Amino acid sequence: MKKQSSFGITSPPASSQVSAPQAGAYWTHLLLLVLFVAVTLATRELLWLPKQRDLDFSAYWTAAQLAFSPEGAPYDWRTLSRLGREWMPERTQVPAFIYTPVSLLAFGVFKGLEFTTAAGIMLVVNILASAAAFAFLARMLELRNSRRMFLCWAIYTLCFAPIYDSLGLGQVNPVLLLLLCTVWYAYRGNRAAWAGGLAAAAAVFLKFHFGLLLLPVLLRGQWRPALWGTAFLVLGVGLSAALFPFDAWAQWHEHVVSGSSLIRMPRGIPGVSEQSNLSLPGLTGRFLLKNPAFPNNPVPRELASLVATSLCAALACVMAWVLWRSSRMPRTPERADLEICLVLATAFEVSPISWGPHLVFLLPVLYLLGRDVVLAPGAPAPQRVLLGTLIVVLAFHPYFLRLQDVTAMLVVATLRALATLTVWSAMALLLLRLSPAREPTAASSPASCTG
Repeated sequence: MKKQSSFGITSPPASSQVSAPQAGAYWTHLLLLVLFVAVTLATRELLWLPKQRDLDFSAYWTAAQLAFSPEGAPYDWRTLSRLGREWMPERTQVPAFIYTPVSLLAFGVFKGLEFTTAAGIMLVVNILASAAAFAFLARMLELRNSRRMFLCWAIYTLCFAPIYDSLGLGQVNPVLLLLLCTVWYAYRGNRAAWAGGLAAAAAVFLKFHFGLLLLPVLLRGQWRPALWGTAFLVLGVGLSAALFPFDAWAQWHEHVVSGSSLIRMPRGIPGVSEQSNLSLPGLTGRFLLKNPAFPNNPVPRELASLVATSLCAALACVMAWVLWRSSRMPRTPERADLEICLVLATAFEVSPISWGPHLVFLLPVLYLLGRDVVLAPGAPAPQRVLLGTLIVVLAFHPYFLRLQDVTAMLVVATLRALATLTVWSAMALLLLRLSPAREPTAASSPASCTG
């Protein structure tokens, strides 16, 4: 029976009353997806030379062919590079493959496929993963609650150059971002422990420094996702050791681990002091290591390593202290968001290399700071202007500056690295504002003492 209003007019069913806004949201999101795909295809076609397009994916693809062949040497860059030239003579030299042997199990799906076909599949997967991650972040951070917030989120996301860098190079970063969102979802609601553990293990197998995500989980006493993650790590190591026809882990240790440090990369990977490296080791390395800006730098490598290690350790300790303070307060969705974002910002800083495309891992942090500081009406104007400027700068690609002078490139790289460090500081301070000033006293209520 239809409900009548006080004026005797029959009201439409509740389902039809909400269908129009839902339909509007559906078409809006579909339009944004179409625009995102269009910009992705346009940037790949107009800004990337054919021989450089999908450059990183060429390493994944070549390594996958080698991993299941009699040669079995995906971590030997000389072999990888030689076969890359034979199989793809028209392309830029294949970079080294440095991911763990477990990742080769996933990339093994491309074995037997032509490179062009495999790269196209990877592009589709990356676009879908990006769209899913954007949708998750918009929902979890409530970026669609106001028209102003939604408009800023949509424009910023569509103009965020690092995501198009990742898609142009065929990197795995969009998939990794979605894995991090899955860990976030499990931690935020203390649910789906197995999914969070699986995603965390997969993220660690791709990039070790995301193991820092374990810290807030342990501080909150969420043992189930930690145990699931450990189980999947052990399972991955066991499967990779059993399935490959060569000693994958020994080869990975020989060619990747042994040739790496905070100031040194394995052969076939650009150096830490490269201008596009925005991590803390990259920032210090440009001034303490030999590079185009300082070709005769007299600083001993031992000192450069000590400085980078000390600063990274200091950042990690500050992060741990802030998370510990926060863990003594009741867990709320807002607090969980801040904790995860602080870990993501710290992981970006302490990694030996965080190239420009890796800024996609800071996207949740930039969204959150934009919501809570830049667009917050009560925030101090200087903070809003500073962080707003930095957020816009990090979305911009230095390619458009057309820099040729080495000094100018050094200045721009330094400013961008300092921008990410400022973002990390703002994230830590934002979480500290919600943390207790001192330990709870005995007089505190039980609710205020539970974590």
